[in-house]
Amino acid sequence: MRLESDDDLYRVRIKFLGPPGWTLPVHFTYPQIGVFALIVAILEATGSVIFDGKWFVGPFIALALGATWLLFRFVDADVPVRHVVKAAAADCQRLTPAAAGDETRLPRLTASNITITSKI
Repeated sequence: MRLESDDDLYRVRIKFLGPPGWTLPVHFTYPQIGVFALIVAILEATGSVIFDGKWFVGPFIALALGATWLLFRFVDADVPVRHVVKAAAADCQRLTPAAAGDETRLPRLTASNITITSKI
């Protein structure tokens, strides 16, 4: 469950509505525009290397929109983008495997000592 802040300063989000007279159908915050542009540039650069200079703009823009949307689901006033990216990078790092004899068993979880009572 996510609680909304009652502080108006935390809820203020400066949004880019589009050029004057041509408002966009979606409203992006300025950090979202920057992260989106960075993701598109990275995808275009890697795609041009992989596909020998052929440019596929549409799929990369769609992937960048999805990645930006997913990233900004976890960003709020208390958690900036760099913390979310650092946590995601730490989660993606491969753990070193244990040696063959160093395996430890996980504790067995049982419900034998749990009692459920009703106070109605």
